[in-house]
Amino acid sequence: DGHLLAATLDRVLGFGPGSHEARWFRDHDGLPIGPELVRKDGVCVAMAQGRHALAFSELTGRELWRVSPPRTQRAFLAVQGHRVVLTTDAGYLYGMDLATGQIRFRMRWSLPFTGPSTPWGRKLVAAAGRTDKALVVAADAHTGALAWSRELGVGPPSPPVVAAGRLLVVSRAEEEARLICLGRSGELFWERPLHLAATAVSLHPIGRAVLASSPTGAAALVSLDGAQQWRVGSAGAELPARVSACHARGVVLVPGELTRALEPRGGHVLAEVRTGIGLVDLAVDARLNLYALDEDGTLTAYRLVTALAIV
Repeated sequence: DGHLLAATLDRVLGFGPGSHEARWFRDHDGLPIGPELVRKDGVCVAMAQGRHALAFSELTGRELWRVSPPRTQRAFLAVQGHRVVLTTDAGYLYGMDLATGQIRFRMRWSLPFTGPSTPWGRKLVAAAGRTDKALVVAADAHTGALAWSRELGVGPPSPPVVAAGRLLVVSRAEEEARLICLGRSGELFWERPLHLAATAVSLHPIGRAVLASSPTGAAALVSLDGAQQWRVGSAGAELPARVSACHARGVVLVPGELTRALEPRGGHVLAEVRTGIGLVDLAVDARLNLYALDEDGTLTAYRLVTALAIV
């Protein structure tokens, strides 16, 4: 939505939509921040060094709270209602108050979480796993009460996504990435191989289908009944981070060394942008402007141009 936080060695700055000048700046202890940033109810929540959660006032920039989970090398941020949800590679799931950062509930699992939690009505769902085991858990987002858990093949699994009342997650079996579809109570609907030649697969829901993409830019669109509608091959070297696809105005952007704009019905390539092998985050706005964040902190914006011909 156009809000930006930037950190230097001694200051953190906040920018509003459409502004070239900082709305505020504050003293900062030098922690690098991002790329995660969630803005809700006047609070901007960002990650620092991949494991600290920091919250700033949107209007003044005052630091409202800071949480550093113990024994954690990597934490994943999500905001659901008035809860900030942190999942960690130490197997903890924290539910914190958005305004104060106070921990309202905490859950512990023997497996490391592999990504952020996903809202599913009043529940949250999250995936955890390592090379020999994978697990999906669902819990009440307000109280943290466990609703159900289900084991899936071997891991580590992808962060789950919700589409049309179903939960989809990618796990691994026999060295092949497999897309798994679960119901509201964790029951298995179907399981399909993706044939993407990779196990670190990201999911992105598109209507009544889900797009699975690999770090090499290969992608496949699968409908909610398990039928694969189309597939495209890789687009260069493997990216260093798991980056999800995004879409706007009927166009799907699949990240890779060569990021491609695809037509979602048939998978036809509409445009290509060389975003490089250091890509760590990707976003698109309502005008189809593309924003790519590199691992060295460089943010690049691209304007996609369409040429039309009348025959």
